[in-house]
Amino acid sequence: MNKRALGVMCLACCFAELQLFAQPCRQFMNSWLHHIGWNNIQQQEEPAEKTKLVQSLNDDAHFYGMNCMDFSPDGLFLYASAWRSDSISVFEVEGMSGALRHVETFTDEKMDGNSSVRVSPDGRWAAVAVGIGKCILLLERDSESGRLTLVDQFQATFETTGDRMFNDAVFSPNSRFLAVGGMLSGDDTGSLSIFRINENDKKLEWLQTEAGPDNEILDVRSLDFSDDGKTLVVAARRGNSLVILDFDSDTGRVDVRQVLRNNDEIQCIDNIFGARISPDSQFVYTTAGRLVQTFGIGVFRFNDKGQLELVQQFTGEEQELAGALGGNEIEISHDGKYMATTLTDSREVAVFARSADDGTLTLWKRIKDPDDANFTPAGLAIGRDYHTRVVFSSEDSKRLLIHEILDK
Repeated sequence: MNKRALGVMCLACCFAELQLFAQPCRQFMNSWLHHIGWNNIQQQEEPAEKTKLVQSLNDDAHFYGMNCMDFSPDGLFLYASAWRSDSISVFEVEGMSGALRHVETFTDEKMDGNSSVRVSPDGRWAAVAVGIGKCILLLERDSESGRLTLVDQFQATFETTGDRMFNDAVFSPNSRFLAVGGMLSGDDTGSLSIFRINENDKKLEWLQTEAGPDNEILDVRSLDFSDDGKTLVVAARRGNSLVILDFDSDTGRVDVRQVLRNNDEIQCIDNIFGARISPDSQFVYTTAGRLVQTFGIGVFRFNDKGQLELVQQFTGEEQELAGALGGNEIEISHDGKYMATTLTDSREVAVFARSADDGTLTLWKRIKDPDDANFTPAGLAIGRDYHTRVVFSSEDSKRLLIHEILDK
């Protein structure tokens, strides 16, 4: 590395300590490191430790039941949903250290058993899926402070979504639509609903509810849009199905394209809990087993016809994954280099290195809390700066941990 490159890197680090310039400088650092080939140098050998704990947070009042997390698009704020505390905790990511500083705890009488919180790609909105309260909350977000303001509530009705307990809500890439999934209270059915966001009135407008051609979309636990805005994937736990839908980014309409279930080849979808599409929109990753103490991870690739084909799977029979149970949340790092999943029933987080060429995974590290045998990881997020930090929370221990991946 020449002196000029090193000088630019140091200058970027200094500016990044100023919160006003933090994200632009981080993006510049990433671009510059890639340009000078530093990423390739880093990949020559694997660090011995592979991850390290960089922060631990406790809050008995607001972390209880923390089960879902999401970073803002600029990476400067983290939002964490706690269903037992009926609250959303907002954290600011501080400078280059990446440490979390608590900003506020948002709560409302309508938040009774909130299951998830997601931030829109344009950073303007946040959505909260509420289980026991059977509603979806739309919140407006202050991009400077990260604080949230409730602007609308959609209550489940038989005529629209059904009498539904909501599990997840995800914004479309253009931030104009919201895909919401859940289950009907009192039985085993559930389905997917699409809403339009009326930006002028700040309201949610119901458009469509889809259950699948053979009612496969049962007990939706996770949803994800491809970055190109053409595909929506749904993890339907009680349907034991990974459902792929075409998405019209102009109208918000969805149509089922493909339904995958366990068969002679595929053995990783039963009790599916999470699904994520890779940043290049070419692969889908799944995790399964929560609540029934089983395990499965799947890697699928879209072929030329837009159909998913199995690339790789883990079923727990692998030596390196012996004892793994209860796949829950799943995330892919924004550079596409890592995938992580919370294995709630075996009380750990599994981090995998990911090949950008063929999408395959290699176990990087299984992370447990050595100080707390009752730590049950549930919520999961991966930071957006050039440090790859995995943030995960416990449903029972009222704690949040941050591990930095020591890059290969």
